[in-house]
Amino acid sequence: MNGDGVPADPKSAAYYYKWAADSGHALSMALYGEMLLNGQGVDVNQNKAFEYLKKSADNGCDYGMCGVGHMYRR
Repeated sequence: MNGDGVPADPKSAAYYYKWAADSGHALSMALYGEMLLNGQGVDVNQNKAFEYLKKSADNGCDYGMCGVGHMYRR
C-alpha cells in the first residue's frame, strides 16, 4: 500500500487486498476493511468495512479484532 520499491497505487492495493480477502486471507480482510473505512483506493463504505473487519476477526486476526472494536467505539 505504501509503494515499497514501486510507486504507491492505492487502487491496485485495494484490488489485491480484496482478492486475497475474498480468497480467505484474514489479514487481507482487515486491511481491505480499513481501506474501505478510510476511502483509500476505494469509495468509503462503512458497512462493507465492518463486514470485512468482522470476518477477519472471526478468523482469528488480531488486527481485525481491533478494527471491529474501533468501529464500535465510533
